[in-house]
Amino acid sequence: MSDKKDKDAKPAKKGGGMMIKIIGAVVLLGAGAGGVFGLVAAGVIGGGGTKVVIKEDNHPKLIRKGEEDPFAPPAKEGEGEGAAKGAEGDGGSEYHTLYFSFAE
Repeated sequence: MSDKKDKDAKPAKKGGGMMIKIIGAVVLLGAGAGGVFGLVAAGVIGGGGTKVVIKEDNHPKLIRKGEEDPFAPPAKEGEGEGAAKGAEGDGGSEYHTLYFSFAE
């Protein structure tokens, strides 16, 4: 009796092996694509060329009295240069003063 049962019993199917391989391949491709996207976004690789960075000098610029101030607003009609000379004054520092201290 035991011999007949062994012959009739069918071996268990292992059909899940191919599906696991396909899912694993898709997961690995997704992880690789995500890694490449992260590297491109960070600028480590690719990016369509090099970026040129132009550094601007943001330090204060001292302007001597008597020189033209490149940062001064344009003069309105009727003001002329008389107002600017009064603001510069004589004595003190040799540079334009951007602030004034008033005694009480």
